[in-house]
Amino acid sequence: MSRPRKKLRTVGRKALLVKESDHTFRELITNLHVMAQQLIELRASLAAQLGVTGPQFSLLLAVAHAQDEEGVEEGINVSRLARQLRVTPAFVTTEAGKLIRQRLLAKRGSKVDRRGVLLSVTERGHGRLMAFAPKLQKVNDEIFRSLDARTFRNLVRTAKGLVEGGERALKASGKD
Repeated sequence: MSRPRKKLRTVGRKALLVKESDHTFRELITNLHVMAQQLIELRASLAAQLGVTGPQFSLLLAVAHAQDEEGVEEGINVSRLARQLRVTPAFVTTEAGKLIRQRLLAKRGSKVDRRGVLLSVTERGHGRLMAFAPKLQKVNDEIFRSLDARTFRNLVRTAKGLVEGGERALKASGKD
């Protein structure tokens, strides 16, 4: 007669256990993984419709939002953009170069930091994004249809905390 096996638990924090079980936690991880895959697929599909790659789409939107929200008409610094997108400045430079060749982005030297490079959305890029905005709004509204304003604000805070936790976990795992 065999002994009952000890149950595998993937978390140790009591706050993440429901009735001494990690089942709900594992369900959350599965749903987050599925959601991440859906977002990647949607980004690729939307980017293709705009004639760019997924990473270029993210870069183009980030530059446009920086210009809109922060009023930085002259552009956003490459290093700052890389930190925001959690990629390397070299990656931003490479992908931005492709968008510059398509005349969707422009680059210029910073007046403040002579070594710095600023990226901005061109008139052509702005026009393409504005024409594409209704499609993007429809997709985003559908993804987040189930959220009211309060739940949305809570999700934003929660997601930020999860990203920060993920960064700490990556460092703790030995990944640089």
